[in-house]
Amino acid sequence: NRMLGLAALLVSCFCSGLGGASMELLLKSGAQSLPMRNLQMAFVSVLIGLLKLWSDRAQIREGGLFQGFSRVVWATVTLDASNGLLVSALLKYTSAVLKNFAAPLGIILNFFISRYALSGSSDGQRPNRQFVLGTLLVLLALGMYSSSA
Repeated sequence: NRMLGLAALLVSCFCSGLGGASMELLLKSGAQSLPMRNLQMAFVSVLIGLLKLWSDRAQIREGGLFQGFSRVVWATVTLDASNGLLVSALLKYTSAVLKNFAAPLGIILNFFISRYALSGSSDGQRPNRQFVLGTLLVLLALGMYSSSA
Protein backbone atom coordinates (compact mmCIF):
# COMPACT_ATOMS: atom_id res chain seq x y z
CA ASN A 1 0.00 0.00 0.00
CA ARG A 2 1.77 3.13 -1.25
CA MET A 3 -0.26 5.59 0.82
CA LEU A 4 0.50 3.73 4.02
CA GLY A 5 4.18 3.64 3.09
CA LEU A 6 4.17 7.37 2.32
CA ALA A 7 2.41 8.12 5.61
CA ALA A 8 4.94 5.99 7.51
CA LEU A 9 7.79 7.78 5.75
CA LEU A 10 6.39 11.21 6.63
CA VAL A 11 5.88 10.22 10.27
CA SER A 12 9.42 8.84 10.37
CA CYS A 13 10.81 12.08 8.90
CA PHE A 14 8.81 14.16 11.38
CA CYS A 15 10.01 12.06 14.35
CA SER A 16 13.61 12.18 13.13
CA GLY A 17 13.51 15.94 12.70
CA LEU A 18 11.85 16.45 16.07
CA GLY A 19 14.38 14.14 17.72
CA GLY A 20 17.31 15.95 16.09
CA ALA A 21 16.01 19.38 17.07
CA SER A 22 15.32 18.21 20.64
CA MET A 23 18.79 16.71 20.97
CA GLU A 24 20.39 19.86 19.63
CA LEU A 25 18.37 22.01 22.04
CA LEU A 26 19.24 19.73 24.95
CA LEU A 27 22.95 19.73 24.14
CA LYS A 28 23.22 23.47 23.49
CA SER A 29 21.15 24.68 26.44
CA GLY A 30 22.53 24.96 29.92
CA ALA A 31 26.05 25.11 31.24
CA GLN A 32 26.60 21.41 31.78
CA SER A 33 29.57 19.73 30.15
CA LEU A 34 29.25 17.43 27.18
CA PRO A 35 30.19 14.28 29.16
CA MET A 36 27.51 15.08 31.76
CA ARG A 37 24.89 15.52 29.01
CA ASN A 38 25.98 12.19 27.49
CA LEU A 39 25.48 10.48 30.86
CA GLN A 40 22.05 12.03 31.25
CA MET A 41 20.96 10.85 27.81
CA ALA A 42 22.38 7.36 28.42
CA PHE A 43 20.54 6.92 31.71
CA VAL A 44 17.45 5.27 30.16
CA SER A 45 19.65 2.92 28.11
CA VAL A 46 21.51 1.90 31.25
CA LEU A 47 18.23 1.11 33.01
CA ILE A 48 17.05 -1.03 30.09
CA GLY A 49 20.42 -2.79 30.00
CA LEU A 50 20.26 -3.54 33.72
CA LEU A 51 16.76 -5.00 33.32
CA LYS A 52 18.04 -7.23 30.52
CA LEU A 53 21.01 -8.32 32.65
CA TRP A 54 18.60 -9.23 35.44
CA SER A 55 16.38 -11.28 33.13
CA ASP A 56 19.41 -13.16 31.66
CA ARG A 57 21.26 -13.62 34.95
CA ALA A 58 21.22 -17.46 34.79
CA GLN A 59 22.80 -17.50 31.31
CA ILE A 60 25.34 -14.87 32.35
CA ARG A 61 26.34 -16.90 35.42
CA GLU A 62 26.77 -19.97 33.22
CA GLY A 63 28.62 -18.49 30.22
CA GLY A 64 29.92 -15.13 31.39
CA LEU A 65 28.89 -11.60 30.48
CA PHE A 66 30.80 -11.44 27.21
CA GLN A 67 30.00 -14.91 25.86
CA GLY A 68 30.01 -14.98 22.09
CA PHE A 69 31.94 -11.73 21.73
CA SER A 70 34.44 -11.92 18.86
CA ARG A 71 36.80 -9.30 17.46
CA VAL A 72 34.12 -8.24 15.00
CA VAL A 73 31.61 -7.72 17.82
CA TRP A 74 34.13 -5.71 19.83
CA ALA A 75 34.91 -3.58 16.78
CA THR A 76 31.19 -2.98 16.23
CA VAL A 77 30.63 -2.01 19.87
CA THR A 78 33.62 0.34 19.76
CA LEU A 79 32.44 1.97 16.54
CA ASP A 80 28.89 2.40 17.86
CA ALA A 81 30.14 3.94 21.11
CA SER A 82 32.43 6.28 19.19
CA ASN A 83 29.55 7.19 16.90
CA GLY A 84 27.39 8.17 19.86
CA LEU A 85 30.09 10.39 21.31
CA LEU A 86 30.84 11.98 17.94
CA VAL A 87 27.17 12.68 17.23
CA SER A 88 26.70 14.38 20.57
CA ALA A 89 29.81 16.50 19.97
CA LEU A 90 28.62 17.31 16.46
CA LEU A 91 25.22 18.42 17.77
CA LYS A 92 26.82 20.44 20.55
CA TYR A 93 29.11 22.41 18.26
CA THR A 94 27.22 22.45 14.92
CA SER A 95 23.62 21.66 14.00
CA ALA A 96 21.30 18.72 13.39
CA VAL A 97 21.23 19.63 9.69
CA LEU A 98 24.97 18.98 9.33
CA LYS A 99 24.53 15.69 11.21
CA ASN A 100 21.95 14.66 8.63
CA PHE A 101 24.46 15.34 5.84
CA ALA A 102 27.04 13.10 7.53
CA ALA A 103 25.18 9.82 6.90
CA PRO A 104 24.80 10.08 3.11
CA LEU A 105 28.31 11.49 2.75
CA GLY A 106 29.59 8.54 4.76
CA ILE A 107 27.78 6.13 2.44
CA ILE A 108 29.26 7.82 -0.62
CA LEU A 109 32.74 7.83 0.91
CA ASN A 110 32.46 4.16 1.90
CA PHE A 111 31.45 3.27 -1.64
CA PHE A 112 34.48 4.96 -3.15
CA ILE A 113 36.86 3.55 -0.53
CA SER A 114 35.59 0.00 -1.05
CA ARG A 115 35.54 0.34 -4.83
CA TYR A 116 38.92 1.95 -5.46
CA ALA A 117 41.10 1.73 -2.35
CA LEU A 118 40.27 -1.72 -0.98
CA SER A 119 39.66 -3.71 -4.15
CA GLY A 120 43.01 -2.88 -5.74
CA SER A 121 41.33 -2.28 -9.08
CA SER A 122 38.23 -0.64 -10.45
CA ASP A 123 36.78 -3.91 -11.79
CA GLY A 124 34.20 -4.10 -8.99
CA GLN A 125 30.54 -3.26 -9.11
CA ARG A 126 29.70 -0.04 -10.92
CA PRO A 127 27.30 2.42 -9.31
CA ASN A 128 23.81 2.36 -10.79
CA ARG A 129 21.88 5.44 -11.92
CA GLN A 130 19.99 5.77 -8.62
CA PHE A 131 23.27 5.85 -6.65
CA VAL A 132 24.77 8.47 -8.97
CA LEU A 133 21.57 10.57 -8.83
CA GLY A 134 21.46 10.26 -5.02
CA THR A 135 25.12 11.25 -4.78
CA LEU A 136 24.55 14.29 -6.97
CA LEU A 137 21.49 15.33 -4.94
CA VAL A 138 23.37 15.00 -1.64
CA LEU A 139 26.30 17.03 -2.96
CA LEU A 140 23.94 19.64 -4.44
CA ALA A 141 22.03 19.94 -1.15
CA LEU A 142 25.28 20.23 0.79
CA GLY A 143 26.51 22.92 -1.59
CA MET A 144 23.25 24.85 -1.31
CA TYR A 145 23.29 24.59 2.51
CA SER A 146 26.92 25.70 2.70
CA SER A 147 26.45 28.68 0.39
CA SER A 148 23.38 29.94 2.28
CA ALA A 149 25.12 29.81 5.68
